Amino acid sequence: MLRHLQPPSPNDAQPPKGARFLTGSETLLDELEAGRIDCVATAKAPPEVFKKGGKIRRLVQNYPEVEADYHRRTGVYPGFHVVAVRRAFAEKHPKAVMTIYEAMQKSWTIWEDKVKWFAEDSPWAMKEMEYLLNEFADDAVFGMESKANQKMVETICREQHAQGLVPKAADPKALLAGFDAVRRAAG
Repeated sequence: MLRHLQPPSPNDAQPPKGARFLTGSETLLDELEAGRIDCVATAKAPPEVFKKGGKIRRLVQNYPEVEADYHRRTGVYPGFHVVAVRRAFAEKHPKAVMTIYEAMQKSWTIWEDKVKWFAEDSPWAMKEMEYLLNEFADDAVFGMESKANQKMVETICREQHAQGLVPKAADPKALLAGFDAVRRAAG
């Protein structure tokens, strides 16, 4: 197992036995191509995935259906961007926290408008947007108002502990209890 991270901080869980850090010149994709690792989990698909006959393929080919099924079974919406700030910072700088929160909300609106406006660039872009807005209508929202986001944070807290990444599972309600207070403090 390879880890593509900076050296661990005192808060990190110990890597599994046999894990090693990549050197400055090594990349996960190089290691994958060389056969030294079997797969890579990444937010952005490598360019080879998009090439006909490319050397890299998706492990799960029907991932939209698999993810939609997971959502239906668990109530967890796939979180794409999870932002957290330390409570002390939020209490001291509530306006900064709300500025970040509002910027993320605005970025969603811009993206949604862009997809709708430029849907003619792809024969399926509008269908995808319609599916997203219908299938996940109550879940594709920001903040902890969404029950799906609450469920996602609960699941993350539970899984971090179950996988030995943290010694004790965090209480999601305690983690998020101060957000309304920060919102009020920011005006």
